Amino acid sequence: SARLEFRKAISYYEKENYLVCISLLLHILETYPKFYNKDGCIFLLGECFYALDDISKAEREYKKILELYPDSKYLPPSLFALQMIQYKSENYEESLYFYSLMPKKFFSSSNIADSSYYIAGLSYYHLGMFDEAMEVAKSIDNKSRYYGIAQHLIGMIYIKKGDFYKSIRCFEKILDVCS
Repeated sequence: SARLEFRKAISYYEKENYLVCISLLLHILETYPKFYNKDGCIFLLGECFYALDDISKAEREYKKILELYPDSKYLPPSLFALQMIQYKSENYEESLYFYSLMPKKFFSSSNIADSSYYIAGLSYYHLGMFDEAMEVAKSIDNKSRYYGIAQHLIGMIYIKKGDFYKSIRCFEKILDVCS
């Protein structure tokens, strides 16, 4: 059944056997067009292609989630993957576009939220939009694993603005997190 094959595909993904996983997922999508978890198959295909560094195919799969399954639970991680792909390609405006599509309810209850804030902050920073970068970086929770690097980003913004005292305060917060 499709459900059993999907579980097998996940198992191969977890074992980093991405080619077998891709083969199983494509088989599921072709053989069971009404499978209830098609969005899960498409998302996992994107993850496999990303892991294999086939970025254009990964991007294609993540965009399918956006276009075909706008209410899917896989939408936020797909949007974050698209945001990250664009950031790594130095397409900062496009990265911010995918950040802007993230459902706002997602930011109040997700582990990906702080990483998405951080990447958005870096994108704004690279575009010279320091106020926006700071606003987004300040959204990162002080208990998050991204808090220290967000403080670094904020400190760098203060340096760009010539406010060295506030910059030092940010860098001191990093030391507090590390100790």
